[in-house]
Amino acid sequence: MIFVTPGNPKDVVVNCLESADYYFMQVLRRKIAAESAWVKAMKTSLTTLREYFSADDRFKMGIMWKVKDGIDPKEFLAKHALSATPWPSSIGSSSPPPPPPSAKGHAPPPPPPSRRLFIHSPRS
Repeated sequence: MIFVTPGNPKDVVVNCLESADYYFMQVLRRKIAAESAWVKAMKTSLTTLREYFSADDRFKMGIMWKVKDGIDPKEFLAKHALSATPWPSSIGSSSPPPPPPSAKGHAPPPPPPSRRLFIHSPRS
């Protein structure tokens, strides 16, 4: 799984929290218990995520590929490259799909005649 963010993930979470705050306030004004509880849980989640990214300068520029103990990404991709094998014949077929079933009954009525907004009468 790849978590791609522009810049610092902490800044992205802060921006999300600030952007959502306007709508959170509107929901809280309605004073519906279930909605208010959801807003509070969402704010708590975003605040906790912001604190997680802030602590010890974690993930300064996004999630890193195993820098210390892992292998080089190019090496990994060379070993696990996607193969260009065709689909099994049971999944794909060379014949086109059948045509859609024909409509039963009569054709729909034609559209109503257009109305003229201004009717011009010839002047004499």
